[in-house]
Amino acid sequence: MRILLLGATGYLGSNLVECLLKKQYKVTILKRAESTMTRIIKFLNQVDILEYSINDLTVFDLHNYDMLINCIVSYGRRGESDTEVAYVNNILPLRFLESAVCHKVPFFLNMTTAINSNLNAYVFSKKKFSEWGSYYAQSGKICFLNCLLEHFYGPFEQKDIKFVSSMIHRLHSNEPQIELTKGEQLRDFIYIDDVMDAILAIVGNIDTFNSYSNVSIGSGVAIKIKELVCNIKLQLNSSSNLCFGAIPYRENEVMYSCANTEKLMQLGWVYKTSIFEGIKKIIDAEKL
Repeated sequence: MRILLLGATGYLGSNLVECLLKKQYKVTILKRAESTMTRIIKFLNQVDILEYSINDLTVFDLHNYDMLINCIVSYGRRGESDTEVAYVNNILPLRFLESAVCHKVPFFLNMTTAINSNLNAYVFSKKKFSEWGSYYAQSGKICFLNCLLEHFYGPFEQKDIKFVSSMIHRLHSNEPQIELTKGEQLRDFIYIDDVMDAILAIVGNIDTFNSYSNVSIGSGVAIKIKELVCNIKLQLNSSSNLCFGAIPYRENEVMYSCANTEKLMQLGWVYKTSIFEGIKKIIDAEKL
């Protein structure tokens, strides 16, 4: 199977590159010229790497791809405008979806968020692209599969973007006070290795899916944000003062999100790493 991977230089995509190669899939990486290769540098001699501009989709003329996997993402947490977030999460992958249909690529695997709310521009734009996927799948020309990701985490994430990594590093540095919401939100946290196992299970059984499908990827266990943060503080023996309730909840805040893992388990997937074990793995890996 030859796979065209978008977003391979990011955290999720770079982990997926390694896992796909271990399964001996043929991987072609599509990247922008300005993207850093740091996360995938050790795999450069094992993959095809193509640079592109928005006006250049000749990548589809080079190989007959069996699947396109979209890991492109903008969370909008670095000062991006809503227009910039929408471009990355919606318009850019739409161009590749449209071209994939034209070139008869049979499968499109889309990494998106499990949050079902207009919480922010990130969530809204991701949902809109999923609607485009449904539109094209209804034509019968491509199988579009949404991977609905709960909050994934792991070692060496971008600590300025992802919540778990941010809390670990702030507590490790013993910030005097950390202001938080009340922390009553229930969230499903899934360790990056379990995410990779889930995606591989989906790819390996892709023929079992209908033209448009949603598959939840999470642990299937929801815990309160407050419990999570308190556990991180305990594991790090941090002196930081946790100020729960100092920040109001966001407008449209989601108070409960948890994956239904029934479909994944039917594919042979098994959840292995609890959130507290995962935190310890990060602390050990990053030598905190």
